[in-house]
Amino acid sequence: MQQHPELNTFGIGAFDANRKTREQQGSEVAEGRSELLQRETTIMQLVAWLKDNIAPIQTPTQNSYPIKGYIERARGEYISNGELIAAALIVGYSYKYVAPNVLFGMSQRDVDRVFQMGQ
Repeated sequence: MQQHPELNTFGIGAFDANRKTREQQGSEVAEGRSELLQRETTIMQLVAWLKDNIAPIQTPTQNSYPIKGYIERARGEYISNGELIAAALIVGYSYKYVAPNVLFGMSQRDVDRVFQMGQ
């Protein structure tokens, strides 16, 4: 989390940041970071799941938010966008910020398979 100061349960930054003051954004991010720290067990379970199910590729093209939904359906439990982002960063996928989401270098074939798992 030190390397990604805007990472929180929402994702990167604050929800609807353009409509909030800097203070409001900072408060929301701080609260979301505190919540994310309490989710370490879930994040580490996601790390293991990602390693087992989605191979890394070099070019970041997979958006974290839709991937989050696919994984939720495949695993049968809610996860936040920030939990997925944290887990994917720990795994070491290549990435690019597109706040509030992140693009990750994840195999399209594996992502498609995960999508099918949740159908």
